[in-house]
Amino acid sequence: MFNVTDCLNFGDGESSTSENNICFSSSKELLCEYEWLIFLDSRGLERNGSIEKTWLFKLCASFDERNISYLAVSRPKNITVFATLVNFMNLNDIHFTRLLTNLGFVDCTPKKKVFIKDIEKQIKEFFSHNLSVCTFPQYLNSDGGLINLYSLQYNDDYLNSVAKYLSFSFAERYFITTPLTEPSLAFKRQRPDCFYKQLGITNNLIRAISTLSSTKVIDVAALSLTTFDGVHFTDSDHEQLGNNIIKWVL
Repeated sequence: MFNVTDCLNFGDGESSTSENNICFSSSKELLCEYEWLIFLDSRGLERNGSIEKTWLFKLCASFDERNISYLAVSRPKNITVFATLVNFMNLNDIHFTRLLTNLGFVDCTPKKKVFIKDIEKQIKEFFSHNLSVCTFPQYLNSDGGLINLYSLQYNDDYLNSVAKYLSFSFAERYFITTPLTEPSLAFKRQRPDCFYKQLGITNNLIRAISTLSSTKVIDVAALSLTTFDGVHFTDSDHEQLGNNIIKWVL
């Protein structure tokens, strides 16, 4: 695995400040063609253990063993969404045969207005129409103040536009669903009630785009992934997810 983070263009939107903003390639030099693009939000590398135990690292190591070429992109934007992927494909002259992605969660979960505007900026690079915004009931944050949270409403025109780009760009596509989390579970960071409902909306979005683009869906519901914060995977989650994804795509 070779770090090629600085060689790629992701367009508009705030660049990720996370340690999980890493892009690595099966080759030392950036290639014009790869068999796989693995394009993920923070849930590929975010962990409470070592990077070697993450499912993304395990998958790429398995590809290396089989001499399969790949480019892995992990959280290039603070808000990494389907629009980030479309802009990446439009801005980089790199060709891929297959796509594996877990996008959708960040597209749908409740956010402050500043993050909604970030998504809108990314979308505007390829989709000119405005999308409606859903306003959720006010949420009591950790400081004891009430804040509004929002989510974009993705209409059929937008979904068709994303599906068209993905269908054109890859011969095969694999979408990973988002694990559902029980509201009764306690985490250090409290999640608003609307967060849990939007996890189901996330999977609806994933399935809608998959249907329009003839994409294969990797449903992780049966794995009973736990997460350590309602979003990101524990070491045992990464182990289980990595082993299963390797079986599913190889």
